[in-house]
Amino acid sequence: MIVGGGVSYRPSDTLMLAADLRWINYSDTRGFEDENYGVSSGPFVRGFGWEDILVVALGVQYKLSPVMVVRAGYNYGENPIPEEQQMFNVFAPAIVQHHFSIGMGYEFSNTLQLSLAYYRALEEEVSGAMISNGAGVPLNQPIPGTTVTNTLSENSLSMQVSLKF
Repeated sequence: MIVGGGVSYRPSDTLMLAADLRWINYSDTRGFEDENYGVSSGPFVRGFGWEDILVVALGVQYKLSPVMVVRAGYNYGENPIPEEQQMFNVFAPAIVQHHFSIGMGYEFSNTLQLSLAYYRALEEEVSGAMISNGAGVPLNQPIPGTTVTNTLSENSLSMQVSLKF
């Protein structure tokens, strides 16, 4: 479940400001809520163990001409993965918190528009211990002297062509 809302304000014909706030309920989402190992027919990973997070997004759009706009944005999202769950999230390390974007839009006609955007998520790194599957160390306990480190950053470039009819 995601609960969110936003506001925008247009102080002039050429400038628009926007802000959004979202709460993402990972702790009650199937596959994300459970953590550690389960033991029905042997140790198996029960889920990602993510926590609920808040996300704040801010944006600005400026109209350079009747047919061209430029945009910029910033997004902050909390890290949903607790330190003690890093081992279970090696394949899904959604730990980035600060995101920046820039873009532009150009209207060739009333029916054809081109949009370009660049997105950058700054690098984050989080470490935690490996968790025991019950072999030698009690089940779901940190294994002494071990570390799992997740590091993630993102770059994305997109182009969109819109046709209105």
